[in-house]
Amino acid sequence: MKGSALAGTLRGGPLGLETEIAIESDEPPEKIRHLIKMGEQTCFTLQSLIHPVPVKTRATLNGHPLDLPSDEPPVTEEG
Repeated sequence: MKGSALAGTLRGGPLGLETEIAIESDEPPEKIRHLIKMGEQTCFTLQSLIHPVPVKTRATLNGHPLDLPSDEPPVTEEG
């Protein structure tokens, strides 16, 4: 993390992501590879890390909308 919580500049971020999968099965390796691939391709969290998506936060305070400042530009995919 970098910055200061008191100054409102604190930022966190990932350094990377590793997944370890341990499978015990009599199925052929190709079927297991396909299963893992399908799991990765349909995981919302993993896909959001690989292909960043816009993020919006909404909040309410005591049942009323709470305006939140937006000091960062929207995340866009380069390409």
